[in-house]
Amino acid sequence: LLSAALFAQIPTVERWGCHEIELKARTASNPFDVKLSARFTLGDRTITVSGFYDGDDTWRIRFMPPCEGQWRYVTSSSLPALRSKKGAVECVAPQEGNHGPVCAEGTRFVYADGTPYNPVGTTSYDWMHVPGDRPQRTLRSLSESGFNKIRMLFFLHNLDIEYPEIYPFLKNADGSWDYEHFDPRYFRYVEQRILGLQELGIEADLIL
Repeated sequence: LLSAALFAQIPTVERWGCHEIELKARTASNPFDVKLSARFTLGDRTITVSGFYDGDDTWRIRFMPPCEGQWRYVTSSSLPALRSKKGAVECVAPQEGNHGPVCAEGTRFVYADGTPYNPVGTTSYDWMHVPGDRPQRTLRSLSESGFNKIRMLFFLHNLDIEYPEIYPFLKNADGSWDYEHFDPRYFRYVEQRILGLQELGIEADLIL
């Protein structure tokens, strides 16, 4: 059960928005091997969301509520310090312009609220990875283009351009890639670029 004090502090998030849970814990083992999830419940509906390690002894769980109401959650984890964390989030009506994620409905695309989505897109595989202010200039160009979708790469593709400062993985002392340890800075950078597209109403066709 949740205490009265906790109910008074319940955060709100709009429908199809993002509610983030931040947890702190230390582990002597590889933190990227830690299993973490949260079970969100509203009435008879339950959604389980996986969490992830974000560096600096910090784990995050992100939840996009599909309907309004008070969702309660409890965490599960292979790390004892992250287990049985409880809380709640109040999902409210979406703000203007928030139509939810794009879904397939028969032979057409629609947003979650039923608004039609007719993709008119372009391709720019490495726009996130080019140096200098060119990523921001790309966003400005897209804002004037009329496109509502861009096909893009998660990993660097064009080796002819200058290498970015950060990569998805860390390096070992000998300069080889450490494929067991991600560099969270890279993922934060990608998130920032995708959120920049979201602000423009442009869907990211992200090639993993």
